[in-house]
This record gives sequence, structure tokens and C-alpha cells, in this order.
Amino acid sequence: MWHAAFLRVNTSRKRLVVATFVASWGERLKSLLHKSNEHRRTLNPMGKQTDELVQMLIASLSETLGVLAHLSDAELDDLSEHPCAMGGTERDLLTHNIDHEQMHAGQIYSLRYSMKKMQKSQVDRLMAETIKARANLIAALVGMDDLNLDQRVPDDDWTVRQIVEHTLYWERHSIDDLAEGKLRSRLPADRPRSGIDVADPLEGRLVRE
Repeated sequence: MWHAAFLRVNTSRKRLVVATFVASWGERLKSLLHKSNEHRRTLNPMGKQTDELVQMLIASLSETLGVLAHLSDAELDDLSEHPCAMGGTERDLLTHNIDHEQMHAGQIYSLRYSMKKMQKSQVDRLMAETIKARANLIAALVGMDDLNLDQRVPDDDWTVRQIVEHTLYWERHSIDDLAEGKLRSRLPADRPRSGIDVADPLEGRLVRE
């Protein structure tokens, strides 16, 4: 009994750490997207209300992950009283929510296609794909114990931690170079900065001017 309780609390704590990180990431993403859209409306307009909907989606996701971090695997089989579970379990409720979101995302893409308003801007598409790629990397870390971060990947000498830091290193190295070069005169002096301190396994620490 005590062992099961310990595992439940420990798992919840790990999920909470990830959820807290995602919430923090979400707040930064909201701020970055908002400031980016304020500038890019003059180049390729995106509606203010559309921007507000994006902020709401990110804020709600952060809150949802914070709640789910406290749910145990055993509780997924508990009967849910919410109508979205359709008489099923908590697991059915959550899978319904995932399918529900994917279904409506598909409807929006279909509508954009019929209106001939797909993501024609290459920058818009690349920003969308960047969000998807980062979300996929974060999803790969959900539920992982801190001890596993230093586990080496099969057929490779790098650990999980090194892979993530390598990814962050080259993201910041390349985008900071773009920001300080081509886009320097367009970016506000007080633009949001991540302030992360990481090291690449091969290149060493990220050094900023």
C-alpha cells in the first residue's frame, strides 16, 4: 500500500515538474507570438482576435497539464461522470478530448482550404512547424524520471539531457545569429529573451556577445 502511494506521489511530482515547465514555456510562447504578430501584421496580417484565440489555447493547455499531472494511471479506469466520457472512464474522457481537438483542427484546415486561405506565407508555415517540433520534443520527455536524463541513447554516446541541450544550443545559436544580423534593426531592444544556459556536447557552452 505505502509503495503504491509513494509511486503515485513520485509520478505525480515528475508530471508536475513537466507541466510547470510547459506552463512556463507556454507563457513565453504567448508573449513571443503576441509581439511577433504585432510586428508581422504590417508584413502579412494576422487578426488580433486570432492572436487572442492562440493565447487562450496556450493558457488552457498549461492549466490542463497542471491538472493532469496529479492524476494516477490507476484512476484512468475510474468511471467518469462527465458527459464527454459518454458513460465511460476517465481514460475515455481524455481520449475523447484529444480526438475532439484533432477533429476540429481538421475542420479549420478544411475551411481554410475552401476559402483559399491556407498558410501561404512560408514564414507562417515554418513557425507552425517549429511549434509542432518543439511540442513533440517536450512530449518525448513527459513522465521521464530525472535519473533517465543521463541514460545514454542506444548506438550513441549522448544522454537524453545532452540531446535536449544540443537542440537548445543550436536553436539559440542559429536564431540569435539571425536576430543580431539580418533582423537586428527590426527587433525591439526589450524583446523577450530565454536566458537559458546550456552546453553542446561538442561545442561547449553557449557564449553570447
